[in-house]
Amino acid sequence: MATAAPAPGIGIGPAPLPLRSVCVFLGSADGTGDAYRAAATATGRLLASQGLDVVYGGAGIGCMGALADGALAAGGRVIGVLPKMLSDREIGHRYGLRRPPAGAQHPGRPAARSPTRRRPPRRRPLAERRGLTALHMVGTMHERKTKMAELADAFLALPGGLGTLEEVFEVLTWSHLGVHRKPCCFVNVDGYFDQLIAFLDHAVAHGFLRPAVRALCMVAPTPEAALAQLQAAVARGGVAESGTLASMDLPRPGLSMEQT
Repeated sequence: MATAAPAPGIGIGPAPLPLRSVCVFLGSADGTGDAYRAAATATGRLLASQGLDVVYGGAGIGCMGALADGALAAGGRVIGVLPKMLSDREIGHRYGLRRPPAGAQHPGRPAARSPTRRRPPRRRPLAERRGLTALHMVGTMHERKTKMAELADAFLALPGGLGTLEEVFEVLTWSHLGVHRKPCCFVNVDGYFDQLIAFLDHAVAHGFLRPAVRALCMVAPTPEAALAQLQAAVARGGVAESGTLASMDLPRPGLSMEQT
């Protein structure tokens, strides 16, 4: 399958200094037990406490919602990127933009109904009252990944399913091809990625993944350790470009592989 080249804003070159924003890939489900949702909330709080913008997929459910709510509750900035097809299914963050236009309907909130009896007002949690700092609506899943990569200086991958894995391996592929030098780290919550990491090492052993490319897939046990790895990589100017591919004629940014 051809991989679409990202837009010009992603560009080849050192990662920006200092680290200003982190894109987090993670699941829209809660997972089994409490560890995964707790890790998502903790990641949001951590990034906010460091003054880093949180870029994510814009959903308000599962671990994705926990990430956003954790960052917002800590006073952070959260930028969502959501395809319209998913907004139509009402999984967008339920309070949308922080200051929506008067009379606007928030993504995910059901239409208002006339109450049958008067009820006392319920004070919502801070994260629910504030809502996202910004919400970018895009047309396709490819546009979503490109926009998130444009907005972020580095990437974190928390537990998730097919969508999470597809997103993180696409940005790692862009790094492998020398399209960008932004670092990426897996947060291995409760050993969730153990078998995936073992597979990557298996691919190295069988000659399908060079050790230098395997090294692009950083791994840490906690959000704090992962963020430290990202900060160190950014301070060095970003991750190393792939040696053998750096001299190849790569497609111009904005064009797909099939168009070159």
